[in-house]
Amino acid sequence: MESPAAGGPPPPYRLEQAAALLPEIRAILLQLAFDRQRLEDDGADGRIGEGMRVLVEHLAGKGIEIRDLDGGLVDIAGDRDGTRIWWCWRLSEPEIGFWHGTTEGFAQRKSL
Repeated sequence: MESPAAGGPPPPYRLEQAAALLPEIRAILLQLAFDRQRLEDDGADGRIGEGMRVLVEHLAGKGIEIRDLDGGLVDIAGDRDGTRIWWCWRLSEPEIGFWHGTTEGFAQRKSL
């Protein structure tokens, strides 16, 4: 998949493409949770906060939105039968098993 043009939205991912991103997403979510805990526990220096911002922006640039860091919930820009959707995934889930419309949220997610 090609990178989106600077400033443009990322292309939507087919299910297989989104699933291939899960190892990277998982690693980033775990790093963000670890870094946030360090900030809360011992007020680590500003480099930690800056590093967290970079990771969040990296995901956003790929069309991946963190919805709930505590729950490890993300939405991945998707395409389902030619319609833009969000692939809905939580860190506790082994694979992507849900999706919802772009104007819907977690409560409206549908099983694949």
